[in-house]
Amino acid sequence: MRVIVRVCNVRDQQVVARIRGQTSDLPVTVIVRDRDVLEPLLSQQLDRAEALSSELDAAAVVWFSEGGSADALLVYVATPASGRVLARRLDAGTAESERQASPRSTALAQATSGLFEQSALVVRFALKGLSEGGTIGVDRGAVLAHGPQRAAPDDAAGEPTALQLTDAAEKAVPSDPVPAARGMSRQLWLALGYELAADGFAPAGHHGVGARISWASSGWQAAFAAAIGLPVEDAASLASVRMQRARSAATLSALFRGNTRWSLAAGAHAGVLLHRRETIDPGPGVLARRSRWSAAFACGPEASARLQLGSIGVSAVAALDWLPSPTQFVYRDGGEQQPAVQPWRVQPRLGLSFEVAP
Repeated sequence: MRVIVRVCNVRDQQVVARIRGQTSDLPVTVIVRDRDVLEPLLSQQLDRAEALSSELDAAAVVWFSEGGSADALLVYVATPASGRVLARRLDAGTAESERQASPRSTALAQATSGLFEQSALVVRFALKGLSEGGTIGVDRGAVLAHGPQRAAPDDAAGEPTALQLTDAAEKAVPSDPVPAARGMSRQLWLALGYELAADGFAPAGHHGVGARISWASSGWQAAFAAAIGLPVEDAASLASVRMQRARSAATLSALFRGNTRWSLAAGAHAGVLLHRRETIDPGPGVLARRSRWSAAFACGPEASARLQLGSIGVSAVAALDWLPSPTQFVYRDGGEQQPAVQPWRVQPRLGLSFEVAP
């Protein structure tokens, strides 16, 4: 299990050293995000945690914030895939016996060291619970509405489990917390890949290249795509025809994220489907008209799946292009028309692309 720890100052570096020691026996890989800059608002910090989790394929993100005084610290452990956050406020002043038994400077140092150790313990218990298949914290909306829970003075004394920490945090907020938007972090993707479409004209389908730009945010994905196929030919009794297919469309989909790597999207698209017709090898007495592009409106359902590996990914798309008024192709013999091969009104389409998040 990969865990990101954000390090924004010297204090965080000291806590990270303790976290490494506390988690050395756990099946976790600690990734330190060094020289980071902490956002001023908690909502921004949570959004950043989602982005880092998506970027580095991590199950959890850990960071620290000022607790309102010099001897207090806020500890956050977020699992963006589930939209949950464990938020604890730790106070160095709980080590009262150490303060009374030592000189002021020594007591302060001991209290600070104890604060760092408590922070590492909170992280350890949370990661232990996650590694065992449990959940931590509360919905991010509850944290935004009510703030972090204050730790009890004896929190670090025993061996509480991550699930016990979860129960305590859930009791600290009402049962009907203010809802908050959750889902995949906002992210821009650029894709380039292969596309195959069947329209009834080319027996082997239209093979081409497609490009796509998509934007994912809060459970929704918007995309714009364009593609162009290689020319294909159809031999007929009167003349052979070369056809080329191109399209452009916009898509709006609902986004479903299975985990930090997989996501699914399902929605609908609408755009323009273009056909370029060129008459080749006309038979005797056949007059070939000049080549031209014809446009038709196309829309239909579309679904996609993405495998994400950090800032790169692979996506597959399946769609149906429905043409209410498809372009018609005919031969004219004097004043009469003879039918030619016509594209289907419903045309299935598949695509496979490599993606990058710039």
